[in-house]
Amino acid sequence: MQLFIRAQALHTLQVSGTETVAQLKERVAALPGAPPAEDQVLLFAGTPLHDEDVVGQTPPLPEFATLDLTTRLLGG
Repeated sequence: MQLFIRAQALHTLQVSGTETVAQLKERVAALPGAPPAEDQVLLFAGTPLHDEDVVGQTPPLPEFATLDLTTRLLGG
C-alpha cells in the first residue's frame, strides 16, 4: 500500500501494512530533511499514531492515506 507523508514536502512511501508506526518513523527519518524518528509525531486525520500501532490494523490506514508529520515540542 502507498502512504503519503506531508512534511515540508510531500513524500510517498510503499508500506506492507504489517509495519509498526515506529518502523514507519525510521523510514521517514531517512528522507532528506526529516527529523529523527524519536522526535516525530505522525498524525492521521488529526489523531496521533502510537509507535506500537500496526499500519494495517487498529485503526487501519486506508490505501493512499496522507499522514501529517510534526515534531515534538520542548517545554512543559
